[in-house]
Amino acid sequence: MSNPADLDPLAADRRTLLRYILQENARRGVTLELPVGCDSLDEASWLLDAIDPDKLIDALATSSRIDLTSVCEVDNARQARRMSVTSTTSDYEMMASLSLQSSGLASPARGAQDAGGLSLEPGVQMPRLAISRTSLSLDDQSLADIAFEFFLALCGSKASTDLLQSMRGQLEIGERRGNDLGKIVGKVGRSSLLDVRTHLKLLELVCPADFQNFRTYMAWRSGTSALVQESMVQAVTSSWDGSRDAERPERTAHYLLTKMKGELRRLDCREADDYDGMDKKETVEALVGVCDEIASRCHGGRDVIRIPRDLRVSVAEVLLRGSFDSFDVGSLIDEADELDGLLASKVWPVLGITDDVHMALQIWTHYRNFYVSKEISLLERAIEIVSRHQGSGATSKINTARPGRVAGLSTSEDPGESARLVEGIMAGVRAECVRVLSDYHLLCKSPREVSAIIRLLVAVDTVSGKGDALPDTLADLIRASVSESFSRKAEDLRKHGVSDHIIVALLSTACLELLQSECEEYSPMLRHYIPASTGLAALALHEACGSRLLPWVISIRALDRHIIDALATAISLEDQLLLEMRASGVDEGVAPWGVLGRITPQLYEWSKGQLDTLDQWSQRIISSETWNTGCGDPSISGDVKCGSSMGEILKASNDVVESLLTMGIPIPPGVVRSMVDGVDVILQSYCESIVAPLQGVDEIFPPQPPLTRYKKDVVDTAHEIDHSVPKQPTPEKSPGSNSLKNITAKVGSVFTSNWLPALTADQRDRVLNISYANLALRANSLRGVARGMSLMQGIVVEKWESGQPPSDGQSDQTSADWATGMFSGVVERSISNIETVLHFASLKLICGHLREEIFSNLWRFSVAAQRINPILLEVDSCLAQMCQMLAPDITSQLAQHICRALNAAVAHVLLDGGPVRWFSISDVADLKEDMESMAYMFYADGEGISQEEIESIMRSSLEIVQLMDEDTGALVALLRNSGNLARRGLTEDRVVRVLCHRRDHAASKFLKSQYKIKKTLPNIVAAAGRGSKSSSARRTSLSPR
Repeated sequence: MSNPADLDPLAADRRTLLRYILQENARRGVTLELPVGCDSLDEASWLLDAIDPDKLIDALATSSRIDLTSVCEVDNARQARRMSVTSTTSDYEMMASLSLQSSGLASPARGAQDAGGLSLEPGVQMPRLAISRTSLSLDDQSLADIAFEFFLALCGSKASTDLLQSMRGQLEIGERRGNDLGKIVGKVGRSSLLDVRTHLKLLELVCPADFQNFRTYMAWRSGTSALVQESMVQAVTSSWDGSRDAERPERTAHYLLTKMKGELRRLDCREADDYDGMDKKETVEALVGVCDEIASRCHGGRDVIRIPRDLRVSVAEVLLRGSFDSFDVGSLIDEADELDGLLASKVWPVLGITDDVHMALQIWTHYRNFYVSKEISLLERAIEIVSRHQGSGATSKINTARPGRVAGLSTSEDPGESARLVEGIMAGVRAECVRVLSDYHLLCKSPREVSAIIRLLVAVDTVSGKGDALPDTLADLIRASVSESFSRKAEDLRKHGVSDHIIVALLSTACLELLQSECEEYSPMLRHYIPASTGLAALALHEACGSRLLPWVISIRALDRHIIDALATAISLEDQLLLEMRASGVDEGVAPWGVLGRITPQLYEWSKGQLDTLDQWSQRIISSETWNTGCGDPSISGDVKCGSSMGEILKASNDVVESLLTMGIPIPPGVVRSMVDGVDVILQSYCESIVAPLQGVDEIFPPQPPLTRYKKDVVDTAHEIDHSVPKQPTPEKSPGSNSLKNITAKVGSVFTSNWLPALTADQRDRVLNISYANLALRANSLRGVARGMSLMQGIVVEKWESGQPPSDGQSDQTSADWATGMFSGVVERSISNIETVLHFASLKLICGHLREEIFSNLWRFSVAAQRINPILLEVDSCLAQMCQMLAPDITSQLAQHICRALNAAVAHVLLDGGPVRWFSISDVADLKEDMESMAYMFYADGEGISQEEIESIMRSSLEIVQLMDEDTGALVALLRNSGNLARRGLTEDRVVRVLCHRRDHAASKFLKSQYKIKKTLPNIVAAAGRGSKSSSARRTSLSPR
């Protein structure tokens, strides 16, 4: 179905721009609420025409959720919505050339003026004839003045005094003002008022002294200025000669029109004190000059600048309305025959009104006066005129109307233009009938009145050749009128201020009353034209009631028994409406209200509130947890404990999910998934709180000390100092060399300094002060959360399916679609955080409690002197203690973490053991034996870690030991050939570090010459005298010199 805007490029562009703006904001997260019954903007094109841009901009700036009906202009929205269902494409094509505008009553006096002396009821809008797509800039009073001027100029000398008085009364022109207008017409003599130059002359000649007061003059001048402007704009639009633009390119049509409007604004003097006759004269002269230039640039020159045809028709319509007596409803004035004769002989030839246009205007004026008086006899006369026109054989269709009799037209005017005017006026009559019938419950007082308007519509459609579209048009009109009537009743109910569920019951009653009224009063008459009228009324009520009911449903914040009862009532009403629609055969394609589905937003909101409460509970639970005492886990046998918070948080989560699934109504899967996902996020936060104090434990792993190379005398002295061997005096040497005593003192400082960093107070507090029992509680709690939420998924799906209506045995498939991955986030997070706890425990043991034993004492100076077995006993004891506190299914994970930590520590000792680790090839056998002991302990006769896992973990340290089994020459050869390193998968750094800890003179010599590695720690032992620089001035590098 087309819209009127589709015929107007500007309106079509406006709609396209609004659609783009709304779609772009929707992509950015703005929620757009469409009217009920519209699933997309394409189905609500009428809504785009009714949107107020200012309201839309304000809404986009202040809210992320916009109800599009709230940013519409109310009158435009109703009219656009009505026309979207009451007009066809051909209707709008007709309305494009002649539109009917409705101007409301600002006051009773204004209403009387608009009605041409007829009395309107409050709220009734007076139809106005406006030829052309753009409305005239003239107001009603100015148009009446111009019409009276034409009448005086053309008929003043022939009309009787009574007719002149009647015309003044009909046009709402007082006696003094009528006399003033007569004087004005006398100033131009017999000049044609059709010529715009005549009105320009009047603007020059007429001054405030010609009127009874300045305000009256100002009103006349404004109307005459508007007439001039309208005429010039129409001339430029229809006959501008673009071929002459090259002569004066700077003086375009736009420039000249702008200049003309500027001069007209200069004439617009609003106060008598500001009036200056000389200034006015200069302005009018400038205005005449601009208008003459515009006229000269149009086809035909100055002779064709006449009052536009559309404006002439409006003047004719105003004059023709003078035939009707505004005081005796439905009657003509006594001088009607005289008026008709003068109009036909004197006025119509000048205005170019043909017989056909005169006939069309008669139909319009009869209808217009009926609309105000509600005198059905006027409609009967209009129908009679249409019938006479059809039967006269003058034309079979309006769009082929003959030009008719016309006089006073210049040769430049097209006589066939009258056919367009006739078609437009008849289209206006039809469109006005459609407008009234689209709300006949309000605008018509009785079914008899509705019948008369329908008969006029039938007559107009028949003469216009559109009778075939009448059934579809009436069907849309019935639906539109019933919808409007229901909307008014709904608004009245809203004023009572009762509870929403009571309003729902009253709306249901009002809906049934309207249906009964339609069946008893209107349907018997409407069935003559459309048999399914009752069903169409039910269809309209279904749509209208749904549009009122569903917003209320959406506004529900909580469900209680009263609301559920109201919803049941609404569902019962819908059943009755659907029954009536099925009886008339109009139920096809009707979408049910889907009340239960419409409360989904409220269910989401309710779920959000529950989740907020759960989040608050979880925060309190977390803040009260100390991880010092625990409670038993029923899923674990023995004396294994979990944190007390774990049981509380799982129970609270279960209660929240349970409260949703036991509401007694089918819950949409999306709501359930939203709830469980929210619970998942909260439980993930709980899991994160468990491991929050355990972050940053990796920093306690010792850093790499500076590299040193083997020097026998230094190492022997250091070994003596380390074992407190008494120092023997040595003979003095030659001056300039270091004595053994000095060497002993300097080397001693190496081993008395803290080359292995001690744990800081903060590290001891964050790592060593957390007990293994505390860590076990944390790991067990995480394990309990993971297990509990894994079981929860099946429970949720089972309870959801039990609350759903029968669905042809497809419930399993449906639940599988939305339940996939339920609680997977918290389960994965729990498992990941268990690893974090166990990693913390392993580093606490290896790098904390056994820090000195491993990083300082293991294999110190000699592999044979400090074997790994005592350390393995400590590790095994701690591992056994923690396994008793942990759930059985995570003990193997703890063993793996400790094995990794111990293996990393061993590798550190082998490669970065500092100045106390010196190995030879003969030590490799003992090292391999120690490595086998470590692997055996973790294997634990098959009850610990698998052999494959142990081999994978210990592969790096075993490769180091294997590299240490190669002689010095082979290692040096590797360093001299980088290709061999790459082929064996070795790095230069690893081979150099093996050589740095090699008890071998050749290796030391190579490291000194190629890598400049010192024999003592930098910054501790200064080089001997002889002017050598401090070692602090150098940096150890692995790049050969």
